Amino acid sequence: TQIPPEQPKVDGQLPLILGPVLAVVALVALGALGLWHVRRRQEKQRGLRSELGESSLILKSSEQGDSMLG
Repeated sequence: TQIPPEQPKVDGQLPLILGPVLAVVALVALGALGLWHVRRRQEKQRGLRSELGESSLILKSSEQGDSMLG
């Protein structure tokens, strides 16, 4: 009788390969999501600053006593 050659176990190696690959993909996705969130927050703050730019000048001048109501 002949002993058939052993075939490599793919089932045992699949988690060893798939686990780290999925971990790297998850880290990249989380990094991209975090970067998107930070940039969106910066754009909102930049827009808020431009809208408040003129009113902040008015507030500063009224604090110094240069109010138009005076």
